Amino acid sequence: MAMIAWAGPASAARAPASSRAASPEPQERSGLPWSSGVTPVDVLGANAERFGVKRGTPVDNIVVYPGRESWRAMLSTFWTRALPSYFVPAEDDLVVSLPLWPASRSAKRTGSRENWTTLGTNIAAVDANAYVRLGWEMNVNAFHWALTPANRGAWVSGFRRAARLITSTCPRCRIVWNPNHGADQTGASSRAAFFRVKGKVDVYAIDDYDIYPPIKDADSRRRHMNDYGQWNESLRFARSQGLKLAVPEWGIACNGPGCQWRGNAGGDNPMFIRAFQRWFEENARFIAFESYFDEPTRTSRSSLYTRPIGPRAGREYRAGLLRVLSR
Repeated sequence: MAMIAWAGPASAARAPASSRAASPEPQERSGLPWSSGVTPVDVLGANAERFGVKRGTPVDNIVVYPGRESWRAMLSTFWTRALPSYFVPAEDDLVVSLPLWPASRSAKRTGSRENWTTLGTNIAAVDANAYVRLGWEMNVNAFHWALTPANRGAWVSGFRRAARLITSTCPRCRIVWNPNHGADQTGASSRAAFFRVKGKVDVYAIDDYDIYPPIKDADSRRRHMNDYGQWNESLRFARSQGLKLAVPEWGIACNGPGCQWRGNAGGDNPMFIRAFQRWFEENARFIAFESYFDEPTRTSRSSLYTRPIGPRAGREYRAGLLRVLSR
């Protein structure tokens, strides 16, 4: 799809990261005390709306993924199709997941000034207060933009530059620092890199699935919650830096043939859903947003309502939200 050339608020002043992170949030559409949304992996707004109906309350945020193969793909706005018909920027949150460079580039040549400022303009045209997950999950080996010992200097410089250029045309966009949960896998410290870019970051985040270990008992729950880079430890770290925590991806994971984490995932596990819904409720005032990763067809198969792994986790997810809403 061709790039949509919208005009953006290039002349607006950008407030310091700390002041924007502390600004009051609007009332959530869902009625929950935190922003609760979805990643509709099938990029259709109807899927996000259907997810809201199935869970018993509309979603507050949508996580989208622009292309990552080239700058042409990154500047395409096909991802706007993922937004539900009721999406209103003043009430709902757009969360944009951006690689630090497309597959056709490298850490030393991430993109031109025009590339990044146009991207900021395109995002601002949809939601001027959008969250931007820049270089998300940089601490895993799966992505071409991984942070490594060989590229960390260029990576950090590229992050700073990209954040500065995006926010030059989307001054109220909120930059999210988003490693994967747990220990770094690339040989480079994501925490050390964070301290070098901290002034550009508005929200700290982790992604997490019911794996390594899946939550099956009190001990696995404790490890999943409290080990380095996990939920409680990450929340404490975010708060120590004056930031809120986000969880842009979380979900159950299949454990059978064809599953990427086979033998190390919880499958249809309501215990995982219950643990984290209660955690969100208990820590609502410290949470920027959370989004369930609703993937029906690929190797995690985390979908709760569309060809799901099984019915129990979906029932628990709905029951948990309705329980909060009834209070």
